[in-house]
Amino acid sequence: MQSVGRNPQIRVTHKVGHASLIAAVMSQRDFASLGPAGSCPDYLRNSGIPEMQAQAHFTIPVLKFGGGLSYKILTPRLSSEMANGTYKVDETTASLSAMGFMKITLKPIIIKFQGRYGENNTDVLGIGGYAVKEVVNNETGQRSYTPFYNTAF
Repeated sequence: MQSVGRNPQIRVTHKVGHASLIAAVMSQRDFASLGPAGSCPDYLRNSGIPEMQAQAHFTIPVLKFGGGLSYKILTPRLSSEMANGTYKVDETTASLSAMGFMKITLKPIIIKFQGRYGENNTDVLGIGGYAVKEVVNNETGQRSYTPFYNTAF
């Protein structure tokens, strides 16, 4: 499963010998997280914290390998509509994803391996999302959430 997403981002790549170190902070646009109003970049924007990502890639003559981590916090709702009024809520759900890959080039054969553990990966066309874990306060409708996770190889 190859993650796909076009996100506005600030990205820095630093090359040291055979290594490339990558750090990025991202927002969402075309591919956005799912939530109460459907697919929408507002959930990441409402958190006030961009998605953060770090990767390391290493290349030697016949081998390229690496890995990365991604972390994001979503705020699905800013208010809760209840029978007794509207309440401000500050619910969030955090998600961590990790991936690793390896490519071996032995002409004329190329062998590739990739694995990913992902939490709430709908914004990169992965299986995911999140669910209400519990209603924390019945009067205000305050909720806690838990991300769905999956592993792909």
